[in-house]
Amino acid sequence: MTEVNTTACNCMDIGTLIQEEDTATELTIKAGSQQEAEAKLVKLQELAQSIESDPCTVSTHITQADLETCIQARFDFVCAAEKLIFDMRAAAYL
Repeated sequence: MTEVNTTACNCMDIGTLIQEEDTATELTIKAGSQQEAEAKLVKLQELAQSIESDPCTVSTHITQADLETCIQARFDFVCAAEKLIFDMRAAAYL
């Protein structure tokens, strides 16, 4: 367990929660067909574009198994705040 010292009651430095180097997030997109999975990926890419200040790099890997398509997607943002905003909003798309 990490001990955190604060200067005021119920306060914490934002750097304790958001690490500057934490700029990448990985998601698994599952769907019944490749077309459905790719449509979800496009929506997530559009979300990333609406948040980014500089281009977000997206890398993907597609696998198919047992009537299901999975896309492993990695979104690399320029800053941790953009990644955090994306993570909070992306849950609605999965």
